[in-house]
Amino acid sequence: MGKKPVVGPQGRHSTVIVAQWGNPLVRGSTDVLKSVSDNALLAEVPLPYAPGVTEALADGTITRPVLAAPLKVTVAKWDQTEEEDLVFLFIDGNAVGDPSGVPIKDQPDPMQLTIPVADMGALSEASHEIIARMGSGFGDSYVTKPATIIIDMTPPGGITLPKIDFDDAYEQNGVTLAQVVADGNVLKFTIASYDDQQDGDLIKTFIQTIPALPALPATETAGPEIPVGNTTEEHSGAFTLAQLQAAAATGNVEFWYDVYDKALNKKTADRAPLRMLVSGSPDLLSAPRVLLFSDDNLIHEGDARTPIEVEIPQFGHGDVGDVIWLLLGDALPIQVDGPLIEADLPTDPAVPDPTKSIRTISVPYQFIAALQPVAAGVVNPVFGFDVRYEVRRGIFSIPSPPLAVKVDLTLAGGEDPDPETPVHGRLQGPTVRHSAVGAIDNEIPIGYTLPVFAVIPHLTKTPTQVEVFEAGDEVQLYRLEVDGATEVPIGDKTKAVVGADLNINFKPAQIVPGSWQVFYKVGRTLATGQVNEALSPAQTVVIQDPGGQPGGPDVLPEAVFREGVVQQGQTLPSIGYTRASNGTIVRVYNYLNMKVDDKIDLVWQGNDKLRGDGADIADAKLSLTHTVVAEDLLEKDDRLDDDLNPPDDPVMRIFVDFDIPYEEMKKIRPSAGSVAVAYGSARAFYTVKALAGGANASKPDPKKAEVLVIDARPPKP
Repeated sequence: MGKKPVVGPQGRHSTVIVAQWGNPLVRGSTDVLKSVSDNALLAEVPLPYAPGVTEALADGTITRPVLAAPLKVTVAKWDQTEEEDLVFLFIDGNAVGDPSGVPIKDQPDPMQLTIPVADMGALSEASHEIIARMGSGFGDSYVTKPATIIIDMTPPGGITLPKIDFDDAYEQNGVTLAQVVADGNVLKFTIASYDDQQDGDLIKTFIQTIPALPALPATETAGPEIPVGNTTEEHSGAFTLAQLQAAAATGNVEFWYDVYDKALNKKTADRAPLRMLVSGSPDLLSAPRVLLFSDDNLIHEGDARTPIEVEIPQFGHGDVGDVIWLLLGDALPIQVDGPLIEADLPTDPAVPDPTKSIRTISVPYQFIAALQPVAAGVVNPVFGFDVRYEVRRGIFSIPSPPLAVKVDLTLAGGEDPDPETPVHGRLQGPTVRHSAVGAIDNEIPIGYTLPVFAVIPHLTKTPTQVEVFEAGDEVQLYRLEVDGATEVPIGDKTKAVVGADLNINFKPAQIVPGSWQVFYKVGRTLATGQVNEALSPAQTVVIQDPGGQPGGPDVLPEAVFREGVVQQGQTLPSIGYTRASNGTIVRVYNYLNMKVDDKIDLVWQGNDKLRGDGADIADAKLSLTHTVVAEDLLEKDDRLDDDLNPPDDPVMRIFVDFDIPYEEMKKIRPSAGSVAVAYGSARAFYTVKALAGGANASKPDPKKAEVLVIDARPPKP
């Protein structure tokens, strides 16, 4: 179809096609005027500038908040605009905004235009171009360069964002205030890289404490923000102690984050739970106190044997029910008796009194001895360890600062193999003698010969004997007073000689008649000046009294049913057929002032009840007599062939045995007509009459003597 050229009022060429009157500047409408010939008189004149989209980012991205309102667009005026000229906006060639145009005369320069929300919402996620056309609609239109905008509505992270990740130990065991403080007052975390991660993304973290129902969760608290620097990096961050405290982070606490891209699209990660004790956690813990260490900065043998006591100072923000555990070096923790009570807590939880001790724990010697380090099988008695305690609340443990202590358990004779007893297990006991030829060890008879002295062995009693003494060691001999507690020194403190037994003489006034426990202590001076003493086993020493009665002023010790065994759950010794079938033994051990020609009269009395609370049986009474001879006063092995678990080494003691035949035991029966024999009980008591010096008995009332339970019924044929 041809077009007829006409000449307009100013001599311009125009091509006019009228389908329906409309604005020829609006492309795409049904009433558009188009140039269709080579010499069209309506032309598009390009302008050297583009519209301004000040709300777009540098790359043209339009953020979500901006899309929520009309988009602001600025356009500089064409310098030849006239009063009737209009301006139109187009996106990708499609008109947007007011289809009738905006009068240029009503606009400032640059013009302030908007694109409606509906038009922006219709745009796809892609790059788009905005242009402005200006003119009267009857002449050439003036068109700006395009301004590129980007529409991005997809949040980062793909299907699922990775959770915040904490240290494995925290996730398994929880986190305490002390751990946060130890890490520099922060709780560190990482976040793995996520799908569609871009430089410019922003991570915003949050905390929320979730109390037990029916309480409502606390308000969420903002954590750190992390700018994303590239598409692959892992992200590191740390919640500050202030942020954790603001969130009252105690109990079940959840952590999560939102990630925003540059278009401010947001995606929220799943929550990562942690069990925490930060708000209200025990704090202001002081190191424990060990007074026997702080007095001289050393725990030596005497301190450890006392034993040492550990004091727990009052601390802040404790709670009734909190439990204290004591830790010594790397040993297993020891639970301290008694959870905290109200009286243990300070009036102001933020102002504890560290001079007040709320618990005192006595630590046995063997606990300290067990901490001695061992290298190549050799125990080192000079060492150190940390003393500390923990306050435990539920699953949480809050540690105290440590107290570093030094220890020196150096002992003559080396390591004590049995630290649970005060006696050094490697030392031999003393041997007390007098100077007469053929004298019996550890018995000072009537008419003894001076000097009376104790021999202190210089070798240990171990299978492979080693030297006990070192140069400078000093030995003091003692006897135990009759009260069982008072240690009475004997002789003078004497310097030991390496490689030789040591003799210590009794002073005449110290040779006191009686039966005494005699022992010694070997003192070794440490490099720090303190003295460690090794205690020997005690030796029973009998000093006879020329005018004393047998047993001294007290009753004689009871006779012993040597083959009687105290069965599990019972309190009385008993004997069965296996041991009794050949008879049994009543043993009388040496007594004070025991000497040749003493006459021992022993009575065996049967009873018709197992526990001795029945009637004595008249024909089950046996009287035996023995006169002490010199051989009786020699030490003999106290073990029997059929003893249960006898010691490996001989047990040397002085004693006299009385044999009770099984025929006598068979006379013991429940009643005269009973077919049961050797079923009941028996007592044994004795008296001793010295040839010169009086007499004595084992019990004033024989009925109170120890009972032997007898169930030695023979098996049926």
